[in-house]
Amino acid sequence: MPRPGQTPTLAAVQECARKKLAGYKVPRRLVIVDELPMLASGKVDKKRLRADLAKGMD
Repeated sequence: MPRPGQTPTLAAVQECARKKLAGYKVPRRLVIVDELPMLASGKVDKKRLRADLAKGMD
């Protein structure tokens, strides 16, 4: 999560991941979204998230 008033960059997120994670755990692709789709239960709607991301990669 970025601090208020800051916007993360993909390069900064990848650099942080490389510093803190083992090489095989660093994601190959990153997408920054404004907010995650949520279910009524308050959980992340993973199906909708996957569908939204798949649409954007076409």
